[in-house]
Amino acid sequence: MLIEVKRRGHVQRMTYEEFEQRIIEGDIRAQTPVHFELVTGDGFLPAGDLELFQALADPSLMAFRRNLSHRGMPIVTAVLVGVQLRIYLASWAPDSEEWLQDKLMNWAPAILEQGEVWRMMSYGLLHIWFPHLLFNMLFLVYSGYHLERSVGRANLLLIYFGSVLTGGMLSMAMSMDRPSLGASGGVFGMLAAGVVVGWKYWEAIPVRARKYFGGALAWYIGYSLLSGLRSEGTDNWSHLGGLLGGGLIMTILEPQVFAARARANRITRGAIVTVLAAATLAIGLAGPRLVPLTRVDEDGWSLARPDYWKEGWTFTGDRGWFSPTLDANLSAATTVHPRPPVKRPRSSSSGSPVVDVRPS
Repeated sequence: MLIEVKRRGHVQRMTYEEFEQRIIEGDIRAQTPVHFELVTGDGFLPAGDLELFQALADPSLMAFRRNLSHRGMPIVTAVLVGVQLRIYLASWAPDSEEWLQDKLMNWAPAILEQGEVWRMMSYGLLHIWFPHLLFNMLFLVYSGYHLERSVGRANLLLIYFGSVLTGGMLSMAMSMDRPSLGASGGVFGMLAAGVVVGWKYWEAIPVRARKYFGGALAWYIGYSLLSGLRSEGTDNWSHLGGLLGGGLIMTILEPQVFAARARANRITRGAIVTVLAAATLAIGLAGPRLVPLTRVDEDGWSLARPDYWKEGWTFTGDRGWFSPTLDANLSAATTVHPRPPVKRPRSSSSGSPVVDVRPS
C-alpha cells in the first residue's frame, strides 16, 4: 500500500510504515498534503485531518524529534568552547598562567580556609596544558552538540555547570591536598545526561540519532574513566562527581520543547540551582569546620591538626604544621625553666631560729 505526499511541488510515494515513521520524526507536518485512497479518495488532504496523524503527532515529541533530525547551531556548546579557548590563550601572557592557577583552580585549602568557593566552578573553564584542552573540547563538542538539540540551551547550561560543581565538591572532599582544573567534570556530566536522555526517551529519538544517546555513550564513558585511572595526575573524583551530578540533573529535567511541562521544567531548574547555591554557601560559611583533623601527641600535649597540613619548622626553631596557603600554622613548644633556689631561715647555735627585728 503506497501513500502519496506532496512536498515542494512534487509528489513522493512511500509505504504505510515509512509514512508512520515520517510522522513520528516530524518530517511530515499537519499542513502537508497527502493522498491515501482509502481515506482521502482521489484528492489530497492535509495530513493533520487524518486520525492516524492525530494519534502519532504529539506536538512536543514531534518538536523533540525535529530538533534531532535537522542540523542546527549549538550556540551554548560553541560559547563554552570559545570561552575556554580564550582563557587558554590568555594564559600565554606573561605571569597570566600562574595567576589563573592561583585564583581559579579547585583547591580545598583556599576554599575552606579562605572562603574562595568560586573555585569549585571556575576550575571547569581552566586549562593550562594543550593536549588536556584538546581532549576535553573534543568530547564537549561531541556530547554538547546532540545534547543541546535534544534538551535545550538552558538545560545544557545547568547540566554542564551543575556537573562541574558536583565534581568540584567531590574532588575537594576526597583529595583535599591536590589542586585540579579542567572541563572533565562537566564533560562527564554531559555524557551521563546523554545516557539518561536515551533511557527516558528512546522510542522518541529518531533511529539515525540513537547512536548519540543511551548505551551508545557507554564506550566513551568507560574509556575516559579507565584512562583517568591509569594516570596519577588525573582528578578521578571530579570525573565521578560530574558523572553522578549530570545523570541526576537530567533524570529530573525534561526537554525544553515539551511545552506542556515548560512551567514545571522552569521550577525544576530553579530548584536545582537553589540547592546547588545553598550547598556552595554552606561550604563557604562552614569553612574551617569542615576540615578533617588528626590528633598528634607532642611533648605530652595532645593536638588536633588539619589532615592536609604539612610538617615543618617555625622561624623560632619549633616543630609545627603549616597550611598550604601559608596563612596559618600550628606549633607546640615546651620551655623548661630551672627551679628557683629555696631560701632557708638562719639558725642560732642553739638551733633556734634567729629573728631579725628592725624598727619601723
